[in-house]
Amino acid sequence: MPKIVRALTDREIKLLTYNQEKGRKAYHSVGGANGLVLQCQPPKNDGDPISKSWIQRVRIQGKQTEIGLGSYPRVSLAEARRRANENKISIENGENPLSAKKDRLAQALEGHRKAITFTQLMNVYFIDRLATSGARQPERKVKKEKSQIVTYAIPTIGSLIASDITPQRLAEMLRPIWLRLPETAMRVRLHTHAIMRMAKAKELYTGDNPAELNRLKDLLPQVNSKRADLRHRKQSGNQPALPVKDCQRFWLLLRDQPQKTDRAIEFLMLTASRPIEARSAKWADIDLENRIWTVPADVMKMGIAHRVPLSTTALELLKGLTRDDQYIFGSSATDGFISDTAMRNRIGKLHELDLKHQGQGFTDPNELDSEGRPRLCSLHGMRSSFSVWGREVGNHSSELIDRCLAHIEGSKVTRSYQRTDLLDKRALIMNEWGKYLTTVEAPS
Repeated sequence: MPKIVRALTDREIKLLTYNQEKGRKAYHSVGGANGLVLQCQPPKNDGDPISKSWIQRVRIQGKQTEIGLGSYPRVSLAEARRRANENKISIENGENPLSAKKDRLAQALEGHRKAITFTQLMNVYFIDRLATSGARQPERKVKKEKSQIVTYAIPTIGSLIASDITPQRLAEMLRPIWLRLPETAMRVRLHTHAIMRMAKAKELYTGDNPAELNRLKDLLPQVNSKRADLRHRKQSGNQPALPVKDCQRFWLLLRDQPQKTDRAIEFLMLTASRPIEARSAKWADIDLENRIWTVPADVMKMGIAHRVPLSTTALELLKGLTRDDQYIFGSSATDGFISDTAMRNRIGKLHELDLKHQGQGFTDPNELDSEGRPRLCSLHGMRSSFSVWGREVGNHSSELIDRCLAHIEGSKVTRSYQRTDLLDKRALIMNEWGKYLTTVEAPS
């Protein structure tokens, strides 16, 4: 017959301890329930309490097994005996208490997981975005995006779980700003879509993403087709570019303007760089002696560092600037570098100034707005202006122009054989471009 263990009292349980002679944990049978044992472990550090926990030793389907019943004193002696007796009955009935425990835990976790609100999902989403923020995605921009979601989305759907968020709920959220603040509405929808995509990856709901534009367009105010807001419909994908014939006229007006923003636009034009590359340029990346600007990989669109040969005009521009910040075009307003908005606004001001002096302004006749008017040239469009000039005026090869623009051309195999970035040849092109911009009359 199995040995009958005397049922210990609460007072006796409190006095049980680890094996102090050997400094090891000890197991004490406490009786009152089949296989119930109190495990006592020595403290990890001096002054720490002794760790005590309940274990039940049982045989399930012929195999000796231990079942954890919780820590002492959080689980009292009486509760431990109750749980142990329940397990004994389950085993006698052919059940496996370990499997049942795992099922209960899984159900509890599933319930908790599916109770995650949109606000909690949003916080995770923006924590991830902030963790990966950099020059192409500045921290201040990410914080602004989160602020828009907090302002316009959270009041309506913040307390909802993912499976309760429907296109109808989202339409209710977007309706107040859909026509009044179209750009903000677009961004709020895009980030909501991304958050819901993340929720689906976590299996928090099934079916299509409720933030899909096709699911929302019939639930939101319709924009008059003749005055359709371009921010809510797909455009050609081309950035409005300054016609080559207007580049010199634009430069002449630009060079007489006093702001640092104007110098940033000049630098962007002279280097044919992307706006983020020019705005975030650092003095540490400029080699004036060798006339090279090395754009770091984390700023480049393709994630590959790019060497830009600096023309004589670009060098003169840089030498005329004050080094009072790590960024060439630093901004105290943003606690970093100059903003894209500031540069775009300057182009708008130059356009208005030119019109005021009976000029034609600076628009792209090939890119029209919803009313058929030429759109104002863009920062990124300056790269297209350079590209057209290089091919049609400078008569340079497409390969060299693409290299100047840091475009990755050719197949993967072709690129593997390209062992040089053709810096010397590109330097000649950039010098020609600088001379063209600063020439009052276009060359014949």
